[in-house]
Amino acid sequence: MRKGQVSLWIITGIIILILVIIGVVLVITTKRAEIVPELDILPIRAYVEGCVDDAALTGIFTIGKQGGYIFPKGDYVFVEFDFVSVGFNIDENVLVSEKEMEQELANYIKIVLPDCVGKVRQRFVDYGFEFGDVDVDVDITDADVHVDVLYQVSVRKGNAAAKIERFVNVYDIRLGHARNIADKIIDSIKADPDWIDVTTLGEYDMKVNLVPQDLATIIYVLSEPSRYGDTFVFAFGARYKINHDPVLELPDTLELKRGERFVYQVVATDDDGDRLTFSDDDGMFDITDDGLIDFVPYFEGRYDVKITVVDEHRGYDEKEVRFVIT
Repeated sequence: MRKGQVSLWIITGIIILILVIIGVVLVITTKRAEIVPELDILPIRAYVEGCVDDAALTGIFTIGKQGGYIFPKGDYVFVEFDFVSVGFNIDENVLVSEKEMEQELANYIKIVLPDCVGKVRQRFVDYGFEFGDVDVDVDITDADVHVDVLYQVSVRKGNAAAKIERFVNVYDIRLGHARNIADKIIDSIKADPDWIDVTTLGEYDMKVNLVPQDLATIIYVLSEPSRYGDTFVFAFGARYKINHDPVLELPDTLELKRGERFVYQVVATDDDGDRLTFSDDDGMFDITDDGLIDFVPYFEGRYDVKITVVDEHRGYDEKEVRFVIT
């Protein structure tokens, strides 16, 4: 092989080697340029988590004191610039369901969270932020409330960037348990709407108070201490049917003849059309449940007898009548 040919191959090899080296250097440089350094965003994450906590706890406590709703739905009682949803209406259980409470809390967090998180720009002025959509899943159990928030917050400062997007919290508030107690109370009201069993109310593991609003409405307030500062309250309204007492229609005096049969039908009116039961407090005669007096008097004299009528809701009327036997 000639000397000139060897030199040409050497030169060509050197050129190729140089080009390969240049290519490798360019690739390494490009990859280094693409690497975005991590950003320490612990203070920012703490701020966003605070917003999530504030939204969730405010929502839970509001749902409790307003009977299961944040936004008014159905029938409710207006109390001191607030409302309490009705859980019992005349003879129907209309208490909020667990699923409705979960949806109510999730919707509330979706509404208020972006406003709170958006103020992060005022606290961290050297950072750039971008926000995604909010998605919230709520699970209410007897023991606590689970809140799972998906909310992407992108943070950038200079050439550094980071993302935070999921916040999972469990709140030790027995919202579901309170709702279940309320359901049991309503079942007892339906079974006997004319009687409030205070003894049974005192046996629940949450304190139960009654707050009358008018003749037909009582607010039931369940409460227990909370580690989040305020006492946890679950309230609901109960609307009762107003019962009208029966009214006896009796004269002050009835005159009888000794030895002669006396038959008299006691009459009473009831605006509700309830079944009425009659009774008396004297042994001289027995009045029937439907108000019939039928007996033969054997002794002369004047006898004061109290006659009572009771409706099926324990409403009653009574009157003392003088029986004059001659």
